[in-house]
Amino acid sequence: MAKHDIEQGLITSQDLPKLAEAGHVEAPAVGRNLQELRQAVQDTLVGQWSLMGVIDTGKKASDLGKKAADALTDKAKKDEDAATHREKDARDEAHRKMNEDKAKKKGKEASAALGASANAFASALSDLRA
Repeated sequence: MAKHDIEQGLITSQDLPKLAEAGHVEAPAVGRNLQELRQAVQDTLVGQWSLMGVIDTGKKASDLGKKAADALTDKAKKDEDAATHREKDARDEAHRKMNEDKAKKKGKEASAALGASANAFASALSDLRA
């Protein structure tokens, strides 16, 4: 290897066999002729396309997983809303029933008080007539 190549930091393809013999770099596996180079490029492209297919399949699976998670979230939200609505209805019904019970109790008390008043009035009227 020439001294000026080291000083300039340039390594040429002519230097690779010498460097490989010295154990510094591997000798190039392809590129000795056009057919080897073409085959290496084709093999590399096939590998990349295969990898792209795997990545694409993974992305599709990820998208499907996201859609499924969104669907479950939407269903859970609907179920939660329905449960909240049922709880509100039950609470309203309980309040209505309590108010009815209070009204009945007050009605009985008022009726009893009215009966006692009517009885006292009738008794007082009898006493006046006698």
